[in-house]
Amino acid sequence: LSINDMEKLYVMISGEFYMVFRELYGNLQDVVVPSMYMDLCTRQVLTMEWIQ
Repeated sequence: LSINDMEKLYVMISGEFYMVFRELYGNLQDVVVPSMYMDLCTRQVLTMEWIQ
């Protein structure tokens, strides 16, 4: 794998981990987990809700 391929794989794995994290902890009152906009995500960019 090239470094570019590994970076894309890392983003994809991060997105999968994020979805598991959101499922496990997103319902907790003291935890804020931003929404992920899957239709705007690519292999290079994860797009999430902005939270201030």
